[in-house]
Amino acid sequence: MTAQATTQVTPLVLSDALRRRIEAEGAAAYPNECCGILIGRDEPAKGRRVVDRLEPGQNVFAADERYHRFSIDPRAQLKAEREAEKEGKVVLGFYHSHPDHPARPSEYDREHAWPFYSYVIVSIEKGRPAAMTSWVLDDRTNRFVSQEIRGETRETNMGTDYAHPDVLVTTGWVAEHVKDPKVKLIEVDVDTAAYDKGHVRGAIGWNWQTDLNDRVVRDVLDPRAFAELCRRNGINPGDTVVFYGDSNNWFAAWAFWQFKYHGHKDVRLMNGGRRKWELEGRELVTDPPRLAPRSNYPVPPSDDSVRAYRREVEDTLGRNAVNLVDVRSPDEFTGKIIAPPGLPETAQRAGHIPGARNIPWAKAVNDDGTFKNADELRKLYTDAGVDFSKPTIAYCRIGERSSHTWFVLKYLLGRNDVKNYDGSWTEWGNLVGAPIETGEGTKGPLPNVKCE
Repeated sequence: MTAQATTQVTPLVLSDALRRRIEAEGAAAYPNECCGILIGRDEPAKGRRVVDRLEPGQNVFAADERYHRFSIDPRAQLKAEREAEKEGKVVLGFYHSHPDHPARPSEYDREHAWPFYSYVIVSIEKGRPAAMTSWVLDDRTNRFVSQEIRGETRETNMGTDYAHPDVLVTTGWVAEHVKDPKVKLIEVDVDTAAYDKGHVRGAIGWNWQTDLNDRVVRDVLDPRAFAELCRRNGINPGDTVVFYGDSNNWFAAWAFWQFKYHGHKDVRLMNGGRRKWELEGRELVTDPPRLAPRSNYPVPPSDDSVRAYRREVEDTLGRNAVNLVDVRSPDEFTGKIIAPPGLPETAQRAGHIPGARNIPWAKAVNDDGTFKNADELRKLYTDAGVDFSKPTIAYCRIGERSSHTWFVLKYLLGRNDVKNYDGSWTEWGNLVGAPIETGEGTKGPLPNVKCE
């Protein structure tokens, strides 16, 4: 019987750690099924069911069965219910694996299910975890209804922390959507060889040097080149485009910024990027993706509200009317070095634009590559002297790290008047006569100078 969604059900909150445990149990049991009980809190007032812990079970199966199938011992369930009650919790449902079978309920599952419980299913393909889903049996139709799985509580509360939480997706969300034709997953790395060594299944790999730059003029892709890039990769204007990459989404954020500059509506970042995916032990493959058919992506207009140019930066000097945020390392800011070691794009002079405040981009992320919460981010910038009542311009070396800071300020903290100066230090540090500061920066009034 085909599982259908007939009504809305409360989302299930399942932390990444518990997801990994279910996946690990499923992989260890392969080619048999693992099973267990979900214990936690039913919170209808908050519109969620929160799984706090798992109670692994043993399958009950017939002696002549080739493979063990999911069937919880009723005595184990009764014991779990009594222990949960002592903790002020309840049995929310069950989890089990589907060896070499999709993560959707089978007829066997339907025949042995009870209404209102959550049934989490992880598919195990050739011994490795693949998709994970959750279902609830509708007692009126006797059909399974899909139940949304949300990340851990900190992530599900992003709506109260971040101004625009919809621009971030979790690694779990990506794992569940790798086969969604409306989702285009794209990896963009600092290390242009990283993608070929292993990437998320189905992800398209773009080289930031050759795919996202004009190859003659020093500039990002113009609208026609952008449209052609989307066309040959099967991207349509209505698609959800999700970027991720190494170095805490350094160049993934740059690709995100370019898509917004060219007006693509639904663009997102995988929170934590490649680092978090690897820390969770998720699958990396070397297989090339199967691209969607060539699209007819239209040539878009450019949105200059997200981009600052040199003349605009010059006009800010000495006026103290704009937050100028230099997101490079302290050594680059003070002039000790011109560019990070091994990166070819450089300038003739070292230092920073007069009046800029140094807030390195990487301070916005946690150790696992995910973004810090909104309160921590707000404190990071206000402690450094950023006045949120003023417009902000961020810059770095070539505009890639400052795209990351632009993303934080615009989408996580909701600052609408923020731009990315992608000319950045590679442009400014090569200008004849451009004012430059070295050291920690000017403490008093800013010099009223421009380069003509």
